[in-house]
Amino acid sequence: MKIALTASEFNRKGGEARYVTELADNLYKTGHDVHVYTCNHINSRGITFHNIPNIPYSYPRILSYVPYFIQNSLNFRSCDYDIVHTGGNESLYQDVITTQSIHAAGMEYKKKYGSTGLGILDKILLTIEKHIYTKQLFKKAICASESTKSELMHFYNVPESLIEVIPYGINPSEFFPYNTEKDEDRITLMIVATEFLRKGVPELIKATNILAERHNIRLMVVGSPSVEGNGRGKAYYDLM
Repeated sequence: MKIALTASEFNRKGGEARYVTELADNLYKTGHDVHVYTCNHINSRGITFHNIPNIPYSYPRILSYVPYFIQNSLNFRSCDYDIVHTGGNESLYQDVITTQSIHAAGMEYKKKYGSTGLGILDKILLTIEKHIYTKQLFKKAICASESTKSELMHFYNVPESLIEVIPYGINPSEFFPYNTEKDEDRITLMIVATEFLRKGVPELIKATNILAERHNIRLMVVGSPSVEGNGRGKAYYDLM
């Protein structure tokens, strides 16, 4: 089949980018004609890339997101692909959409921790997200977890029949235990994440503090508390 995928960044540096990169590589290996629409990419044998000119991501994100969304929508409005597979809020036209997260849910978490302001980008994302999901501009939505599936149904009344839960996997050729020696005297917990509020990092910190009263335990948090929606993370640091 001739399959189109979208990814603002096509590489193995972040969760969403790696997801699309691994998907594209494996679709190609199984004999499909794979096309990727992206602003920036690493080379990958056998995949056809379609470059979307864009303002660097280091600029205000609204200047990068809006042109990317518009160009994808124009590209897929009329096309000859068997399947168009996009990420959340990347196009008005797709067959399959991978719902990495729900922006409306992220705003609820911000509100829960005392941050109520919405930036311009937040408002744009919420408007587009609502339009895509309430109008059901897709044939199937893929969620990585039951919680994201529940959020999709709660906020936008997406029928359960349109949602498939497919947890993220790992590539065992790249990710494997480096040091298998265990510290028998200490329990070590680790979470790798961004969007700390939605991933439960505050609750994990509180639970670790409780356990630390009775056990020798440490928590390693790998990631960045930088953005939940369009915020810059003050709520996270207040919790640390």
